[in-house]
Amino acid sequence: MLEQRLLWILLPDHDDLVAGRVVQDTLSFHSTNIEGRKILAPVSVRRFTFVCASKKNLQDLSTPADGVLGISPADTSFPKQVTSALGVLPKFYLCLPSSTSGSGHLFVGGGLSFTRTLTPLTSNASSGSYSVTVQSIYVDGVPLPLKPDLLNGGAKLSSVLPYTILHTDIYSALAKSFTQRAKAMGISKVREIAPFKDCFNTRTVGRNLTGPNVPVIEIGVPGRAGEVKWRFYGANTVVKETKTVMCLAFLDGGKRLEIHIGTHQIQDYMLEFDLSTSLLGFSDSLLLQSTSCSTWISKK
Repeated sequence: MLEQRLLWILLPDHDDLVAGRVVQDTLSFHSTNIEGRKILAPVSVRRFTFVCASKKNLQDLSTPADGVLGISPADTSFPKQVTSALGVLPKFYLCLPSSTSGSGHLFVGGGLSFTRTLTPLTSNASSGSYSVTVQSIYVDGVPLPLKPDLLNGGAKLSSVLPYTILHTDIYSALAKSFTQRAKAMGISKVREIAPFKDCFNTRTVGRNLTGPNVPVIEIGVPGRAGEVKWRFYGANTVVKETKTVMCLAFLDGGKRLEIHIGTHQIQDYMLEFDLSTSLLGFSDSLLLQSTSCSTWISKK
């Protein structure tokens, strides 16, 4: 291992600086078949650059996390270093689990086979962010009555923030439409539980293959031949806070225009970040196929 220098790091979506030593070592991981469902031979990357920091910087991470893996567009990120070292396409696939007892998956390199919808992806190495254009938002197929400039900020994809953050006017329109549709389904509201503003009685909510049976929320993004929709079902649109209360899993972010799509919304979706074509590919909810990110891969 080669120690190089002290580095101060600003984590995305956080205000705290983390001090650590930049070091290099050999990185080892496994390859998979083209479907990404079967583990094959081990692979190594020499002189992989990373940062060693104090354990106290892990205090905000969930057990059993041992560190933070960078997947930004920067040259020092995990995907960029691996694809450069192995001479494969600069793309990676992320699948976040919905259960703390299950594991998610990160696949690096081209070729993973799954059905996806494509939309242009904007990457910013200096801010470490990925974002997409948002054209409209729907609840059960009905578009929200939004001023066009409210969507001008686009949407950042976050692997740090737990819930999607919206401009106040967008949140208000979403919550109003969602609540009206939920009421028509026989779902009753209850007192809010912070940080959420719109909550419902779980006893009035049924279940289906994609979790709680609640109104479907869709984000309209540009596709190759017009607008395409990214659909979010109950498992990703509401969160259970108590035995009898579940809440709309979106947050009122005040007057900032930029939407931040949180991890709860992208759990059990396979996402493809293709940096060679600047495209984001997203699957439909894996729950529709009676599978999940936790059960995607097989070691058989």
